[in-house]
Order: sequence, then structure tokens, then C-alpha cells
Amino acid sequence: MQSHEKLRAIRTETRTPQRVIAEAIGVPRSAVAKIEAGAQPLHADHIPAAAVALGVPAGDLVEHVSEYLARTAAAGVTGG
Repeated sequence: MQSHEKLRAIRTETRTPQRVIAEAIGVPRSAVAKIEAGAQPLHADHIPAAAVALGVPAGDLVEHVSEYLARTAAAGVTGG
């Protein structure tokens, strides 16, 4: 699961409004909606504050290397 999907899933599970995440990371609520849709990246410097707002460890919002490799392998992406 990619970071934007993790953010959306955890936010939904914890019933945290997008507004709360937006205030925590210092962006408009519309930016959080774009992040969750995958249209805008979740910047690394926003992860700690988003995690605090959600009440979870920051690592819960990060796509781990093993997940990335499995996802790209499944998609047929190879190194150049």
C-alpha cells in the first residue's frame, strides 16, 4: 500500500477529518484530498505531523522498500 493510500485508510479508520490533517501539516484541506487521491505527494517532512494528528507511529504512513519492490515487480517495472 502506497503512502497516500495508508494516509486515507488510517484517517478513515481513526475518523480524523481531512481538516485536522491539513492543519497539522500546514496545507489547505484540498491538498490533503489531493494527497489521498494520489494526485499530490505526501512529502516526507509532513509525515511526522500527520502521524501525530492521527495518533499513529510515523512508520505507519510510509511505504516500505519491500512493499515498493513488490508493487513494482507486480507491475512489471524493471531497472534500467
